[in-house]
Order: sequence, then C-alpha cells, then structure tokens
Amino acid sequence: MSSPQQATIDRLSQALDANYNAYWRNETITYENWEATQQALWTEAQREGVMNRLLYAVAPTLKETR
Repeated sequence: MSSPQQATIDRLSQALDANYNAYWRNETITYENWEATQQALWTEAQREGVMNRLLYAVAPTLKETR
C-alpha cells in the first residue's frame, strides 16, 4: 500500500503530465491556463511537503523537454 505522500505525488505527477500534454502536444488550452495550472500544482506540492520527491518523479519528463 502506498503512503498518503506517495498518493499525492502520483496524483500531482499525473496532473502535471496531463497539463503538459494538453498544452504542448495538443494545444487544447491557452498558455495562460497551462501556466496557472502548473503554478497551482507546484504550490500544492510545496504545501504538502512533497516538492523534492515530485521533482524526482517528473524528472524524466522534464529531461525529454530539453
């Protein structure tokens, strides 16, 4: 069973990925909406104390975008 923190990381990671795909691959949302969603998700990660672990979880995705 995963911990509550891991569940938060998984949920935020999936949300970040979905937001990325919606804008950068399909362009179904505006840049402003994409940016606001990104900011909200990272703020939640910081508030929940999972920022560093979330960064590690999404690092492969970030590397692909370079």
